[in-house]
Amino acid sequence: MSEAPNPHFFSRSVEDFGGKISFIITDLIEELQHRNAKSNSGIFRLNGGNKKQTEISQLLDNGRIKEYNQMWDNNTVACTLKKHFRDMTERGDPLFPNIVFDKLSPLIASNKIDNDQFIAETQKVFATFSPPRYYSIVHFIKYLVEVADESESNKMTPSNLAICISPNIFTTPNLNNKEILALNDSQNKIFAKMIELGHQLFDSVKVPKELILEDNEIPKLLARTMDSKESKSFLDWRQMRRKSLIPFVPIDLATVPGFEIPSTPYQPKK
Repeated sequence: MSEAPNPHFFSRSVEDFGGKISFIITDLIEELQHRNAKSNSGIFRLNGGNKKQTEISQLLDNGRIKEYNQMWDNNTVACTLKKHFRDMTERGDPLFPNIVFDKLSPLIASNKIDNDQFIAETQKVFATFSPPRYYSIVHFIKYLVEVADESESNKMTPSNLAICISPNIFTTPNLNNKEILALNDSQNKIFAKMIELGHQLFDSVKVPKELILEDNEIPKLLARTMDSKESKSFLDWRQMRRKSLIPFVPIDLATVPGFEIPSTPYQPKK
C-alpha cells in the first residue's frame, strides 16, 4: 500500500485551512504562552537551532504536534513561527498583502504619526481580508502585544519585534540594496506601530471559537482544496474552453438532462 501524500501544512497559505485559522499559528503561539516565553530576553530575536526548527516544521508539515519536545527551547519555537511566515512570503503569499504597505506607508512617512488616523486606516485595510487571514493576523499581533508589554524584562519593544519579524511577513520586490533598506525601514515602522497600538486595535476583537481548528477537523484538510486564486484561474479556463471552437462539454453541463453535445461553440440560453 502506498503512503498517503504529505499534506504540506507548513507551507500552506493562511487561507488554505478550510476557512479556519492555520493550526500552525495557533499551536505555536499556544505553546509559547504555555512556556511563558514572553519573559525570555530576546524572544523572536535570538535564533533557535536550525536543525530543531527543521524538525518542528517537518512534523507540523504532516499535522498537529500532540506533545512538544522540551528539548526544543523557546527561541526555537518562536523562530519556527517566523519560518512559517517566511516560507509563505517566499511562495508569494505573505501574511501582509501589498495593500498593507501601499495604504499605511504614507501615514508613517512623517516623524509625527497621527495614531487615530493610523488605527482607522489599518482597520479599513484589514476589513478587506478574508476571515482566516484577518484573524490569523489578529491572533499573532495580540501575542506580540503580550510580549511587548514585558519589554522592560525581555527587551523586546514594538520596534525590536518589528525589526525581527516584519521581513518575514511583507514581500520585498526586486530593488537595489539602498531601495530595499528604505523599504524595510518603512515596513518595520508600520508593523511596530501596529504592535504599539495593539491594545486599541485588537483588545475588543475576539477570535471566534469556530475558526480554531479542532483535532477531528484536521483529516478533512488532507485533500488540499484550491485557494481563491486557483479557483479563479480554473473558472477562467473553463469559460475559455466553453467559448472555444473545439467542441467541449464541461462536466456541469454534461450531466444536465436533455443536454446535447454541441457541434458549435456553446452559447448559453438567454
